[in-house]
Amino acid sequence: MVNKHFLIFAALLVILALSTWPDHVAGEEDDQLNFASNKNRESPSVAHPNLVFASFAGLLQQWPNTYAYSGHSIVAGVIPRGTLLYHGTNLRSPPPTQGLEWLAFNPEYSYIIHSRRLGQLDLHTYVSSRPLRIIYLDGQSSSLGTPGFMDSQSVLITGTVPQHFGDHGRYMDADYARARELCKIGAESGFEGVVRMNTCFELLWCDFADGLELLGSTNTTDPFDTLFVPEEVSESAKLAHEAHGTNLSSGSSATLFENHTDFVTNPLSPHEMETKFQQRIEISMANESAVRAASERGSSGDENPQESLLQVIERPRVLNSPFYLRGAQYYFRAASRQFFMPGEVRVVLDPSSFVSFYDGIESLSEKRRVDGTEHGPRHAHTLYGISAPDAQKIKDRLFRVLARKNAQGWSVQSDRLDWRASVWTIIQTYTNPLRELEYLLKRDDLTHIRRAAEVRGLTYNMLLPYLDFSAWDVRDPVWRDHSIKRCATGFTSGTYRAEDLAESILLIIGAIEGTLERLCASMLAIFTSTIELSIPSDPFIIHDEALESAAQSRVAEWRQQTDDLMKWLGWSTWGHCDPPCKPNELCLPPLWPLFWMKGRPEIHENQPVCSDASWEAIHK
Repeated sequence: MVNKHFLIFAALLVILALSTWPDHVAGEEDDQLNFASNKNRESPSVAHPNLVFASFAGLLQQWPNTYAYSGHSIVAGVIPRGTLLYHGTNLRSPPPTQGLEWLAFNPEYSYIIHSRRLGQLDLHTYVSSRPLRIIYLDGQSSSLGTPGFMDSQSVLITGTVPQHFGDHGRYMDADYARARELCKIGAESGFEGVVRMNTCFELLWCDFADGLELLGSTNTTDPFDTLFVPEEVSESAKLAHEAHGTNLSSGSSATLFENHTDFVTNPLSPHEMETKFQQRIEISMANESAVRAASERGSSGDENPQESLLQVIERPRVLNSPFYLRGAQYYFRAASRQFFMPGEVRVVLDPSSFVSFYDGIESLSEKRRVDGTEHGPRHAHTLYGISAPDAQKIKDRLFRVLARKNAQGWSVQSDRLDWRASVWTIIQTYTNPLRELEYLLKRDDLTHIRRAAEVRGLTYNMLLPYLDFSAWDVRDPVWRDHSIKRCATGFTSGTYRAEDLAESILLIIGAIEGTLERLCASMLAIFTSTIELSIPSDPFIIHDEALESAAQSRVAEWRQQTDDLMKWLGWSTWGHCDPPCKPNELCLPPLWPLFWMKGRPEIHENQPVCSDASWEAIHK
């Protein structure tokens, strides 16, 4: 009976397979990619395949770009028509309708920024009325305060990279100046905005009059922002009125409350609390004026950069509000949605426009050879030290890409192979097996023979599609090299028509094959080593001291090989909190601004930590 059912089931599978197999459609051949055997094709040469691969794999993902904070990639793309975007304003400022400004992809991002500013908070929702042409700068390209964040923008704007950040005390003014220069470049070369990231992703849009439609606005002012706190006035108010030429000695309240038209009603108790709420707004305005006044007096290199950065991201005094105190939670939870792949999906990047600072930029390669970071880690790399010719090389590559995009009308070809999806597939294929191998080699509750047997099975699983046993010998270098070649090209085994192989695609193919060549060679070396041990199929039934000793020495070697490989790969998927976080906690990487207030943190000392992201937790 079982055999009969099995035969019926098998027959049904055959019928289903035959019925769903696509027939050749006449006339479509010219529209298809031409695939051919790649046995004799040479892999594109990429000097640092692991670095290019990791950069490309991490595009538009918050976690890898938090660690590799100094961006090394520029990619063109579009934001599709119908995408919702958010912008906040304070003090009843109208929503922008022209000129440059910033937009957030997550409403929590706009909220947290403007809840730290002063006055009524309005959250405006826009929608893209057509595809928006953008370039994306990876890394923490919109974070403030640390050298490295703005490096790729400096290359585009000035052709050089300063050693120091240089914006202390004037962060916002400097960012607007930077934005104007980027928009000038865009007007000349074809892009209309720039996508950047600090803790969330944002869009610098160069002209709000073109491509955006305002859908509506919401007063999201903190309803508990109603308390009159005289301590906040003191020196701040004095500085503010000195800056505006007013006289506090007269005791006139008119010098403190100048803007009576900017009146906000408290939604919790609109009649009883309106006076105190108005006082809070006016006092807060005085504090903001004090910050501006201090900035206008100059920004010498002797000032405390931590204090000047705090003026940008914190209110002068923390509000006694449950919403204000939870602001960090809203912000970080929104960021966590883009921690890993697929990341920020509301931006569609074109892999054929991928420009990498790891690709043939010799001045940076030489700097890394000297400081011993040629192969990583990426968080040790900035663009400081790039030569003027190499900076121009990057700009020329980008402008060639943009010229091609302009000629093609910035179209998105959805029928072509998605190279980002291919790279994610590779990472998904090997991440868990490599982590399992790392864990297995560190276990001390198994005999070394048993561990070796488990390693044999695990490494074979990773290599299974590429090992040809029709004629094999683990000691034969020809068989070994052929196996590595098949494995390294396992995800790129087609050759395409010439027009499909843009310079950027060749770079991506070279990075994939170079990365897999190292990975496959390492796994094959471990696999063949397990075969040479001649471990029985059932390791439980043997007790052989000589074999146990031999396995012990091999396990130590395999552990080192695995550790070296994973370090070389540098994939963000290695990052996790151990032990896992509680349901009410987030596993946080070293996010800006939390870990960056005093400059670049020691990354290894700021591995992921579990936190509920509350105000109290982040200020411990």
